[in-house]
Amino acid sequence: MSLQKLKAGFVENLKSVYPSDEASNLFNLAIEHLTGINLRNNSAATFTPDGCFMKMWSEMEQRLRKAEPIQYILNEAWFYDIPFYVNQSVLIPRPETEELVEWIIKDHQGKRDLSILDIGTGSGCIPVILKRKIPQAEVISCDISAAALEVAKKMLVSIKLK
Repeated sequence: MSLQKLKAGFVENLKSVYPSDEASNLFNLAIEHLTGINLRNNSAATFTPDGCFMKMWSEMEQRLRKAEPIQYILNEAWFYDIPFYVNQSVLIPRPETEELVEWIIKDHQGKRDLSILDIGTGSGCIPVILKRKIPQAEVISCDISAAALEVAKKMLVSIKLK
């Protein structure tokens, strides 16, 4: 099965939930995540799916038909310039939050003795990016949810930031 056929079936199967352009974008995200093929840069790429892939693909389509966010299905949401692990225990990082982080970075880049407290850290995207971009700052994050803290810890371990 060609990627074009897989994409056509995907878009068709999701047309009751997503407009075709959004379903097409979801397809590109999913293919890149699952296979490493970036269709935006390589539209002529070929891929031969095996039975295991098709089972995962079918399960993903079912979840998308229920309008589950792709970020939860892939357990990944991009924030700023890196992918963050996410699941249903945390909110998906929003572009508006990225704007807030950019504003903080811009206003506090060269400041010394800077302390930042992130309450309700969720995925940990805010403190991770702030510490990466303002390394002299002391950044502390907390959350009342033990499940959310586990999500944030996964990210901290994966980037070796403490």
